[in-house]
Amino acid sequence: MEGMRSKTRRRAITIGLVAVPILALYVDDWMRLIPRWWSDPNYTHGFFVPLFSLYFIWEKWDEIKATAARPSLLGVPVLLLGLAVKLATLFYDSMFISCCSMVIVIAGALLLTLGTRMFRLLAAPVFFLVLMMPLPLPIYERIALPLQRLAAAATTTVLRGCGIPALREGNVVELPERSLEVVDACSGMRFLTGFIALGVAFAYLGRRPLWERSLLVVSTIPIAIFVNILRVTFTAFLSHWGFNSLAEGTPHAGTALVLFALSALLLWGEYYVLSHLFLPEESMSEAG
Repeated sequence: MEGMRSKTRRRAITIGLVAVPILALYVDDWMRLIPRWWSDPNYTHGFFVPLFSLYFIWEKWDEIKATAARPSLLGVPVLLLGLAVKLATLFYDSMFISCCSMVIVIAGALLLTLGTRMFRLLAAPVFFLVLMMPLPLPIYERIALPLQRLAAAATTTVLRGCGIPALREGNVVELPERSLEVVDACSGMRFLTGFIALGVAFAYLGRRPLWERSLLVVSTIPIAIFVNILRVTFTAFLSHWGFNSLAEGTPHAGTALVLFALSALLLWGEYYVLSHLFLPEESMSEAG
């Protein structure tokens, strides 16, 4: 028992010695990340990503404690790559690239100090951190603008199908009463960024075959887009019916929370169906 405690203590000291310089190297990124999560609704989920990563580690803690640490030199090139990427940000300032280098450095440090077997247990929590990073603006705009136009087009189609005269011009839906612009906040990026992170966490914790996990993660994209279209369409109906006060401000923001919960329910429903349609081989052999 004393030997186990000593082993755990040494491992904790090793992790601490690795973590402190990494935190010091990337303290500037954390100082930029946290205000961005706070001020940008598209990335509010960033507060929860590190907590999920810690939960993933805690869930496997018994297995981690039972795994011997065998330092691997494979961590050296990975660590050097991460540091080179960080150095490159001195000439091209990009929070996304700098944060990616942080994940690479953490991965390299874990390989170097704890070895490949331990790294396999910690890889998912480490790389999950990528989902907390704000996308570079050019990439964000290339995704957001088509989503705005898609939401406007789908909303216009539904309105016309219900007998309401509507015309779309770009990302603006022209109603008889008013013009409804599908702005950046209604592009669906808030649903997409947060819901993908939730889907990855859900798939990781699901303990299902890899193809089912992959399907769950991929399906978060159409689910998020569909739910955002529902939101924009519902807002258009409220505007047409004269409930403009409910289509703006706090009530409008409240619908986002309700529909995000609906998205999570749809994802859970998909998981439930998959888990009942396809049984693991061991379960089938036991049933036979």
